[in-house]
Amino acid sequence: MDKKIFLLTDYHNHFGAKYRATPYRSGMDKTILAEAFARHQAEAVYLPFSEVNTADEKLKGNFVLYSSSEHKGNNYKKYIEDIVYALELAGARTVPQYRFLLAHNNKVFMEQLRNIVLGGTSGIQSRHFGTLEELEASSAVLNYPCVLKSASGSLSKGVFLAQDAKELVRLASKISRTPHLRYELKDFLRRYKHKGYMPESRFQGKFIVQNFVPDLPDDWKILIFGNRAYALNRKIRTDDFRASGSGKLSYRKDLPEGILDFSWDVFQKFGIPFLSLDVACKGSNFYLIEFQAIFFGTYTLDYSPFYWEKTAAGWEFREEKSILEDVYAESVVKFVYGS
Repeated sequence: MDKKIFLLTDYHNHFGAKYRATPYRSGMDKTILAEAFARHQAEAVYLPFSEVNTADEKLKGNFVLYSSSEHKGNNYKKYIEDIVYALELAGARTVPQYRFLLAHNNKVFMEQLRNIVLGGTSGIQSRHFGTLEELEASSAVLNYPCVLKSASGSLSKGVFLAQDAKELVRLASKISRTPHLRYELKDFLRRYKHKGYMPESRFQGKFIVQNFVPDLPDDWKILIFGNRAYALNRKIRTDDFRASGSGKLSYRKDLPEGILDFSWDVFQKFGIPFLSLDVACKGSNFYLIEFQAIFFGTYTLDYSPFYWEKTAAGWEFREEKSILEDVYAESVVKFVYGS
């Protein structure tokens, strides 16, 4: 086969994310995935991250697929970032590009990428802060209520609703605290040793503040792979404002009018083979709550009894189940080779 695609595997020899993986959290089935690529006349070559040699000419100009990590502390993800960025510098064609890896589990950069690519078309406005002190200086001019989000986290972890400036600062102090008692003691003593010295912040956990969209009954998880779209409805939690992690899930054929077109427009602007979107709608307005282009949950696809296919005539409904590895390979080959 003249089409060769490299797929980078982690220290467990796993690739990608798959909700229904066997064993648990083992990623996609590499045998099934390789067979799916072969059906599209592409050879899948698995390569461990630790064996990547950026001086190797075989990687230059070739497509390299990879996944990410969400281990506590993000240490392995930082290692993956080093390798993927180096590959781009060496001339490899990483899929997705490094900027999407940087946005994974990093809502501060996610918002910057959103602004660059989508401008003000996503319905969500956000402010970013690197310390609590920066927030305190701006809290009086923010609009309330507002949504506070820590930079990392999923299933609505680290997401809060603040009714006023006082509550916002209180909540932000909890998620941004970066304790280091020994260093803090030394920094405290510097105030007496050096006149006019300003201590370093003890709250350097970055976070974002977004506008709140009230009275939403639900939102939608939309997964797009190539020209296929999968949709999962998520009801808001009881006595809460969050839908992610609520467990109130359903597959519905009666999608809000225009939601697939809105999601497709976002997908096209990002220019990638697959994308996960959290979309809310209120009347005729759509709001892109969050997005991920890598290492996102696949539950929506794995259990969906149907999907929608984008054709020249519009969206066509297909009532059949999908196999993640097949859909993944098809979307990648169409993206990188156009066939």
